[in-house]
Amino acid sequence: MEILFIQGPEKTATSTITGILNCHPEIFVLFENYLAQPIITKYGNRLLSRYPEARKFYRTEEDYGKPVRELFEYLKEREPEYRYRYIGTKVNSLDAGFTQKVREHKIIFMMRDLRSWLIKESIIKYYRTDLDVVVPAVEYLRYILETHLYTHAARIRMEDLIQQNEATIGKLSEFLKLELFPHSAEWWDKIGNWDEKDPKSVFKLNQVHHSSRMEPEKLDSEVELTDHPFWEEALELFDTYYFTDEPFRFNEDKIKKDLVRVDKLLRYSPLPFTDMYKEVHSVRRGFSQPRELHFQSDKGVYKQERSLKKRLSHRLKKIVKAAID
Repeated sequence: MEILFIQGPEKTATSTITGILNCHPEIFVLFENYLAQPIITKYGNRLLSRYPEARKFYRTEEDYGKPVRELFEYLKEREPEYRYRYIGTKVNSLDAGFTQKVREHKIIFMMRDLRSWLIKESIIKYYRTDLDVVVPAVEYLRYILETHLYTHAARIRMEDLIQQNEATIGKLSEFLKLELFPHSAEWWDKIGNWDEKDPKSVFKLNQVHHSSRMEPEKLDSEVELTDHPFWEEALELFDTYYFTDEPFRFNEDKIKKDLVRVDKLLRYSPLPFTDMYKEVHSVRRGFSQPRELHFQSDKGVYKQERSLKKRLSHRLKKIVKAAID
């Protein structure tokens, strides 16, 4: 069995690519199970609901891959009819080195255009880009640059997965040296439809990650930026590293020098996204009624279905009430 990790921040299609790969009978990538540490996610609890003895594999380890290997050896004994060539987990993290304490493994780094990433609903919510885009952008830029440090990695742009789906899956087949077709054909109808006896079936994901079960048609966001020196400096670096398809183009010394340039961008903070975009149109697909965000600076319009401000205000009131009680 070979170790395979899927990594990227939220809203970069990590769930989708995990589902696509899991369509292949020889691949099982766990869904957000952070092994090598004792904290168990809600998806980890789904696994433990069927295999409670697997609790022992959620523990602190220097080698991130050790408990992964042990877990899958255990699953092989429990479900001998299911054998996997690639095993691993999906990790949402902006730290490109998060899983690099593994002796032998492959990793797929997921990413999307910085311009649209900053205005996605969950990114506004968790990174508070409504208050400042600079700090999250700097963290994201560091992630993009640092992915180039690793030679055992594939870098997959979300835009390519949507607009050049077959070619992108072909690229992954070459990277894994495993033909993903025909298992990945029309993956949007297959994700989650695993055999009930297959350990993968603990991750049905029927109620979450709706966009992972939609046929790729078009991108979910359109933006127009304001003129600002932050964008000029940040996007010069971002575009250089993001749009290259040439492997090992950047040596370690250049990456380190450019990381210093990235950190210097912090001098622009804070810059709320309403000052940094002229126009934003973004939709979260997969729902019966898509959740949308629309913003036009020249008209002073900022409309978000299921208002983020209202939801944050409601959540803060609940926290305050709980603290008082």
